[in-house]
Amino acid sequence: MTALDPKSGTKNVLAINFGTYAASLDETDGSTVDTKGFEYCAFYVVLGALADTATLTTVRIESSADGSTGWTAVTDPQINDSTAAAWTVDTTADDDTVLAGQIRCFDHQRYLRFVATYGGSGNVDVGVLAVLHV
Repeated sequence: MTALDPKSGTKNVLAINFGTYAASLDETDGSTVDTKGFEYCAFYVVLGALADTATLTTVRIESSADGSTGWTAVTDPQINDSTAAAWTVDTTADDDTVLAGQIRCFDHQRYLRFVATYGGSGNVDVGVLAVLHV
């Protein structure tokens, strides 16, 4: 899902489809987000119930020059007023919440993707929305 609003200069991209993921997957690579023409990318990680047996351990952002190969971790995203390379999720404190952050697109390669890493057993409810701004 991609929607461009010409009046506000924003583009919404569903980076990781909202759904229930099995913790045994280990990792989910999100959709490729093309940042051409945009200065900032805000992102919203929407979390459902996180059971103690199934955890979403980290969410990180990766960039690539061509959108298909050479993905490398973005090392300086602004995530909840921190510049950690990956977002560590607290299974107790972050239940049923939205976590937010942003990066400056010009400082990174053109394409972005979000990667969710899981642990434990059971299911994790998660989704990521990317909002590009001019």
